[in-house]
Amino acid sequence: TVTDGSNAIAGANISIDGYGSQTTDNQGQAVFAGIMPNSTLIYTVNADGYLDKTDTITVVDSDVNEDVDLQPVTAIRNIAGANIKIYPNPVSDVLNIESDKDITELTLTDLSGKTILMLNNIPKTIKINVSELQPGIYVIRLNTVSGVIVRKIVK
Repeated sequence: TVTDGSNAIAGANISIDGYGSQTTDNQGQAVFAGIMPNSTLIYTVNADGYLDKTDTITVVDSDVNEDVDLQPVTAIRNIAGANIKIYPNPVSDVLNIESDKDITELTLTDLSGKTILMLNNIPKTIKINVSELQPGIYVIRLNTVSGVIVRKIVK
C-alpha cells in the first residue's frame, strides 16, 4: 500500500525490476502477477508531488504486501508545465531523457555525492550510456531555465 504516512496515494506508479509497472488504485494498492517466489527485487515508487522511493522487496511466496510511505516534495521545486521524461527506470544500458524545456546542465551523481557525469547545454532529447555503471542508485539533476528537476535512477 502506497501512502503519504496516513492517506492512500492513488495514481502512484510502481515499477518492479523485470516485472513492469502498475498504477495504484484509490486504496493505494497495485497487483503484480507472476512474480517468482524466493526472490529479492528492486522496486521504485513515484507519484506527482512526492519524492521517488526505491528499495528492495523479498518475495517468499505468492502473496506479498509491502507498505511504502512517500515523502512530499519540499526541497525541490517542480517546474510548472515542464514535460520531462526520464526512462527506463530501472535502467540497464541506455537512459533516455526527453524535455520540452532547454536543459542547461545535467549532473549524474552516486549516493555519496560523487559526480559521475556532467553535461552542459544538452539537446532536449538525449541518450546516455550507463552500461558501465555499477548497479546501484544514482541521482540525476536537470537544470533548466525554469528551475531544477532531481530524480533517482536505479541501475
